[in-house]
Parts: sequence; structure tokens; C-alpha cells
Amino acid sequence: MNQVGTAPAPSPSPNLRITTASGTDVSVPTMMSFTSASNAHATVSAGPGGTPLIADDPSVLQTPSHAVLYHLCTSSIRDKMIAIGASTRYRQKYLTTVYYKPAEPTTREPEEGEAPKEE
Repeated sequence: MNQVGTAPAPSPSPNLRITTASGTDVSVPTMMSFTSASNAHATVSAGPGGTPLIADDPSVLQTPSHAVLYHLCTSSIRDKMIAIGASTRYRQKYLTTVYYKPAEPTTREPEEGEAPKEE
């Protein structure tokens, strides 16, 4: 507080540089600044064209829960495709790997001396 009993105006916060998984370089403020103590409307910076920064970037994933780290996750077969994924952590970073494969039925060749199966 200063001498008259009002809080000093907050200094502008430095920008945090963020690069998303898709390679998009985005800068967002680390803290939202308030216009005044009595008026609690937050000001959010906007990108080119007035669009909010990191509105819904599909390349940004949530931090995985500790319960799903190092576990294999599979999906049900849809449109003849199966997906398998795993999330791992290295220091402060997380890596999610997803594999896709066509899930078409495979036929097994009969081994030597084995009679072919009748369907």
C-alpha cells in the first residue's frame, strides 16, 4: 500500500512463450491483470484479428493423471481401425504416443501337416 491507502497499479507481467505440439508459437500473459480492485473485470490479450490466444488448440493436451502414466490404453475398433496409446513422463514433460492400425481380420495359413479349417 502506498501513502494514501490504495494499492499500487500492477506492473505488466512478462509474456510466457509457448510452442504447441503442432508447432504454433503462441505467447500468453502469465497472469491476468485487473483493471482496478473495485472493478474485477479481467483483461485477456487477443491475437491477430481479435481472436483469444489458445482458445481451443487441439494440439494441446491436458496433463495426464498419475494413474494413467506408463499404462497402455486401447480404443474399441471403429471404422476398421484400432488405436493404442501410452503416456510417459520425462522430468517435467509428458509424452503421449498413439498408434493406429487397420483392424481387419487376418487369416492364418495352415501349418505343414495340419488340415485347413472348414468354415
